[in-house]
Amino acid sequence: QFDSFCKYARYYYQDQFVDAFDPESAVLCCAGPIDGGSCPKAWRMRVDDPLILVRLEELHVDHEYDLNRVCALWKQALGPKPASWYSGERRLRRRAVCDLLFKMSTGTGKGSLRPSAACERLGLQEEVEEQVPLRI
Repeated sequence: QFDSFCKYARYYYQDQFVDAFDPESAVLCCAGPIDGGSCPKAWRMRVDDPLILVRLEELHVDHEYDLNRVCALWKQALGPKPASWYSGERRLRRRAVCDLLFKMSTGTGKGSLRPSAACERLGLQEEVEEQVPLRI
C-alpha cells in the first residue's frame, strides 16, 4: 500500500515540488510566516547565484496544516484494516489527502506547503489547528 501511495504522490506532486525551486522569476524567496507578514530575514536569492547551494539550507518548506493532525485524521478515517491507503472504513479523496501533504503554494494559488526561511514560529501549529478545519 505504501508503494501505491508513493507512486501516486510522485506522479501528481513531484514535478510541482521541484518546479517551486525553479521559478520563472529566477528568484527564490521566503514566503514569510504562515500566520502572515513578511520574512524577518528578507530571504531572497537568484537561482543562478553561485552561493545558492550553500544558502538553500536556510530555506525550508512548512506545512500550512499541522502534519500530525493531517496524518491522525487520515489514519482515523481508514480504520484498523484499510484495503488501501485511501480506502478503509471511509473512502477518502486521494487528491485531498495528498494536497494536504504535498501541494506547493505558488504565487497563483494556495497550497499546503510553502517555502519559508528558518524563522521563529511562535505557537504556529496550535494556531493553524484552531483556525483550519481539515476535511479529507
